[in-house]
Amino acid sequence: MRILTEKVKALAKEWGADLVGVAPLERLTDAPSLFQPAGLFPQAATALSLAVRLNRTIQEVHLVGRGDSPFSRFGSSILDDRLDQIALQVANFLEDMGYPSCPLPASGPLHRLDEGKPIFSHRHAAIAAGLGQPGWSSNLITPEGGAGVRLSTVLTSAGLIPNPLLRGECCHRCMACVKACPTGAIHRQEAVSLNVGGQSYFHATLSLSKCLWGCSGLPLPPPEMPEEASLIQALKPLSEALSSHLPLRSPWDFSFCGRCQAVCFPPSFR
Repeated sequence: MRILTEKVKALAKEWGADLVGVAPLERLTDAPSLFQPAGLFPQAATALSLAVRLNRTIQEVHLVGRGDSPFSRFGSSILDDRLDQIALQVANFLEDMGYPSCPLPASGPLHRLDEGKPIFSHRHAAIAAGLGQPGWSSNLITPEGGAGVRLSTVLTSAGLIPNPLLRGECCHRCMACVKACPTGAIHRQEAVSLNVGGQSYFHATLSLSKCLWGCSGLPLPPPEMPEEASLIQALKPLSEALSSHLPLRSPWDFSFCGRCQAVCFPPSFR
């Protein structure tokens, strides 16, 4: 399997991935039950995690408020389209080699739209594949690009050789993400735990309702909102605001926020 592992990693990078890692699914047994890959693809033995980096200049332009369009386009949809193409090529290559493989759409967690429940997390897979660790914002932090990466995953029946978990600390709790969040969605002190591959990590308690409010371009500050228990509950105040025709920003200057991601650079780029 070593030759196949090296080959598929090399191909993924040739096709445009900046980071590639492999995780045996056993490392995800401590993840929330809804994030178990077997629920999607029972034959899967391995998760192949793929990442592409964000352009650092558009992150800076986004943060200083000179314009959100470059970040919205080139820091989100363009990269997700590229990741989807790479994931499909990787899955087809493995399938042609005799290993059924399922590419998963980039970049956020996959949900059952009828229930609003997550069914897979690219971030968990990337942590398990040794690409990075969760930062305080809950974004994946990598040594190479900080939080400035987009993610995808290929689930495969091939027993590829795994990467080791990343050691050390990627997030040093500078709280830049807390300061950058325009809606106060990232709690400064309260934390929740995340367990991957026998390792425990911590990130801030997040308000999904507030995060979605800011990412939708609705007027700031957001109203007081109850704690949500599901995506459907988090979407309720957002849908009510949108249906009341509150003034939105121009669609040509739509940010999808991402400031907690854009503000997090590795030390070598600060």
